[in-house]
Amino acid sequence: MGNDPVRFVTILCIFEFSLILFQFWLLVLTTDWQHIVTLVLLMFANYLLLGKLFKDRIVIGRIVKPTPEDNSLWYQLLEEQRSRRPASG
Repeated sequence: MGNDPVRFVTILCIFEFSLILFQFWLLVLTTDWQHIVTLVLLMFANYLLLGKLFKDRIVIGRIVKPTPEDNSLWYQLLEEQRSRRPASG
C-alpha cells in the first residue's frame, strides 16, 4: 500500500462513501428536526470531501500512470517551450 498512492486515496473514497451511506440511513430513521438538520449538514460536508478526494484520486492516478494522450501532451508542451527559448550564442 505504501508504493501505490492511488490505492490509498481509493480506500479513503470508499470509506467516505460508506460514511455517507451510513449517515443517509440515520437520516431516514430520524424524526427529530434537530437531528435532521445536523445530519444534512454533515452529509453536505462529506459530499464535498468525497468530491475532493475523488478529484485527487484522478489527478494522482494520471500522474502515476499517465495515458498515451497525457504523454503526447507533455511532449507537445516541452517542444513549445524549447521553440520559445531564444538561441544563445
